[in-house]
Amino acid sequence: MSEKSPTDTPYRQPEAGRRRVVVKTPSLNELRDLASLRRDFMLAASFLDFYLASEIEDDAESPSPTDALWIAAVTAYGRAFGTGQRHAGRVEMTSLDAESVRAHMYFIDLRNKYIAHSVNGFEATTVFADLTDPAQEQAGIELLGELHTRLSRLSRERAVTLKWLCDHHVSALAVRIDRLHRQVANELTELGQEAAYAMPDFSPPTLEGMNPRSKRR
Repeated sequence: MSEKSPTDTPYRQPEAGRRRVVVKTPSLNELRDLASLRRDFMLAASFLDFYLASEIEDDAESPSPTDALWIAAVTAYGRAFGTGQRHAGRVEMTSLDAESVRAHMYFIDLRNKYIAHSVNGFEATTVFADLTDPAQEQAGIELLGELHTRLSRLSRERAVTLKWLCDHHVSALAVRIDRLHRQVANELTELGQEAAYAMPDFSPPTLEGMNPRSKRR
């Protein structure tokens, strides 16, 4: 059983008289990686838009549905800097100033040390005991319990900073993707008409959602 696979933009069929093919050229892997990275940042930015539009300062509920938005945003942002399958294209950090790099590292650490792992300074669990007053009654333990305290809200200032980082990376990737589009077009031309028209027909991929360990295609 396969799951529905949403795309970044609504899929449009090619115009009449056009045949859409699956491209295979030397620059393909880099282009696919950059498009995937851009998608991560676009998702994170969208989550942050919803988060910033919420009354986060007045929401005293914990946990709150709003908290899922900033956690999802930090997770998606951190995913773009993982060391998994995307080796051909990486996020470039050279255009960020020192302050922006420090902000970036804060969110990476927040993702790696707090969201993904349980050893961090953003949460604490304290075990307590309520003891009876020996002057009033027999000494003893009335109640044992535990209190878990954790960071449950990303400040608006930090959310705005993360949104800026996402938008910055999306813009930078768009420039590189546009350049790669031209490069792939040149590579297709160099292959020649016969090779280009021999490429397989394109159809929107259907992803298998049954095995989380399956390899990226």
